[in-house]
Amino acid sequence: MRELKPLDPSAKTPSDIWFDYFDKRTPNGRTVRELVFNLHEGKKHDHVIALIEAALSNGHIYPWMYEVLAISYELEKRPAEDIERALFSAVDPSVDFESMMFSSAYLSRFNNKKPALKMYRQASEQNPVRPEPYVLGLRLARELEDVDALEWSIVGILNYAWSDGYEELHKKALVAADEAIKILEGSGDKKRLTEFRNNINDARSRDLVIELRWNGNSDVDLAVEEPKGTLADWENSHTISGGVHVHDGFGPKQENCYEKYVCVKAMPGQYFIRVNQVWGNIVAGRVTVTVTKYQGTDHEEVKSYPTPILNNRGDLIIDLKDGRRKSLNKKLKDNQQSRLELWNRPQAVTKRSGVGPERLTVQQRQVLQQFMGGGSGSGQGGQFGGGFIGPAAVGIAPTITQIYEGSSLGAAAVISDDRRYVRIGINANFQKIIDVFNYSLSNGSSMRVNGN
Repeated sequence: MRELKPLDPSAKTPSDIWFDYFDKRTPNGRTVRELVFNLHEGKKHDHVIALIEAALSNGHIYPWMYEVLAISYELEKRPAEDIERALFSAVDPSVDFESMMFSSAYLSRFNNKKPALKMYRQASEQNPVRPEPYVLGLRLARELEDVDALEWSIVGILNYAWSDGYEELHKKALVAADEAIKILEGSGDKKRLTEFRNNINDARSRDLVIELRWNGNSDVDLAVEEPKGTLADWENSHTISGGVHVHDGFGPKQENCYEKYVCVKAMPGQYFIRVNQVWGNIVAGRVTVTVTKYQGTDHEEVKSYPTPILNNRGDLIIDLKDGRRKSLNKKLKDNQQSRLELWNRPQAVTKRSGVGPERLTVQQRQVLQQFMGGGSGSGQGGQFGGGFIGPAAVGIAPTITQIYEGSSLGAAAVISDDRRYVRIGINANFQKIIDVFNYSLSNGSSMRVNGN
């Protein structure tokens, strides 16, 4: 066993003590952690700082040290630049969106508002269509009363925050806009005030809004095919053309019987509006499609189209001449889908909360389409979840398709460049076969088989 050298008795300050300690000893990570923990419990924060600084200088580097060092700096009321330096040493230096968002939240946790806000803005430059930086940055911008940052976050929220609860987010953004206007009015900068108001008004305008409403205990789907062939519906909520399917409604509650599509900056051209009755009964067999063009501008146009539903379907075509979007947004996954695929989509078969059939997965739909036909009517198709699935086909070319059932778990690990972190992405998948049907090639009939 190696003999330990005694510590220098002349070492008096915490820095002298711990630099001498690491000069003469090579403790393992567990020992270092226990020393730091005991010193922290004893509220000897100056010794914690000296120990960690000495450890870092002697090559004993562990990821947790920077966070503990920042906390100890704060407890010892060290200068803000020392705390900030420790915090920036702790954050991941990667420039990908997720790492920057994590680092921003970390800085915000330590009340380092300006650096956190700056990093949120950098994250939005990496991926402008993600709403998280704008939503999280808004709180910091309001606390700092930073007008430029307020404008950035408000415009970002109004343009890109369209997930569940977007109405409340938009209200908060507009309240923050009023606060910024008061700040600018107090400063007397009329030019900047005018510019701010113009930018907020521009963000509040919408090139195209389509709302579908109906009466009755039923589910009606809205799908919008945009000029470049991209499709916005309940499955593809965001498109690279800027469209967003913001609400998927169904009965029996009347206030939920609506669907809505919004495109803040839309491509000019023709928009194909598809209305599809999934289940239930619509009062008078008619829905109302309200199209608003250039919402929030001085040339706003609003027109309602009473649309009859024939064979569970209805469609409209509208023209938008002056859309503000000039190019597709490649930051979003392309979801190109032809109009033929849209019209031939099989209907839903499972129950949604006891109120009617819900939708199948894409894979299940493909199998149903191959073996059951596409339409919906009262032909010879078999009884399926309370409704009939399309007429019998004259002929069919069987296609062998695999359907997986059960649970699966995938994981991928990524090590940061400095080898301080390992990030693990986990993807869990649960799939269950709902029903199995026997299909007769001789007469086109189908029969439900209970169980799997």
